[in-house]
Amino acid sequence: MGKTHQVVLDDALYKEYNAYKSSNLQNAVPYSQDKIARILKFSGGDILTNYAQYDRIVVQKDKNKQTALLKDSNKNKTLEELAKDTAYKIILTDDKNKKKYPYVNIDDDEIDMVLGGFIMRGKSRSKAIEHIKNLCTDARSVMVYDNFFSWTPEKTKNNVKILTDILPKNRKLEVIYHKDPKNGAHFSEECIKLINSEAPKWTILDRNLPDHHDRYIIVNETIQIIITSGFDHINNSNKEISYIVRKYDKRFGNP
Repeated sequence: MGKTHQVVLDDALYKEYNAYKSSNLQNAVPYSQDKIARILKFSGGDILTNYAQYDRIVVQKDKNKQTALLKDSNKNKTLEELAKDTAYKIILTDDKNKKKYPYVNIDDDEIDMVLGGFIMRGKSRSKAIEHIKNLCTDARSVMVYDNFFSWTPEKTKNNVKILTDILPKNRKLEVIYHKDPKNGAHFSEECIKLINSEAPKWTILDRNLPDHHDRYIIVNETIQIIITSGFDHINNSNKEISYIVRKYDKRFGNP
């Protein structure tokens, strides 16, 4: 089996992408750098096309590529059929009328590409911790959401250590936690005492945040770091852990 490509582009975006890839040729066609940046964000430049699309879109054809595509078994598939052969199973578009799956809009969509890391059990967490720590370097306000943060005294102590390791503890910083009036606050009184002891310059604030299953940190209301299995797994090499970094979007919950 050959290489699995990441995504398919609709015809309008493929025309743009082909202009970008052919920009060093004579009589090159202008293209939008902004659109190319968005295409590359989603695809990493790993795009699947076929003879049918290439033939109907490209005016100045690369005969070697055209011949190779003609020999491929995918040569006459529709874009929807072609998308099934990609890793992400999507077609990128900038057409607001193409709202249904498998179309994903590069300008604004519920589906977005994110940066993340996955660390297997027994592997070092140092690179992931350094990454998360650097994402928090310029933090002025940080929301911490994990309903198991103070589940046990041992977990509380471990999680406070993680928090004071990854956040800048020697300067002023607002740390906001969820105070649930029904099920108990995410930070216990003991947790707050420990934080105040380790990072006396921080201000600890409680707020009734929207209920979520995810555990996460939101930095300056701009970057969200989702920690899929909880804070206590960040420095626990006996457990696997993954984290996702994305631009914070208030559509998914206004703090």
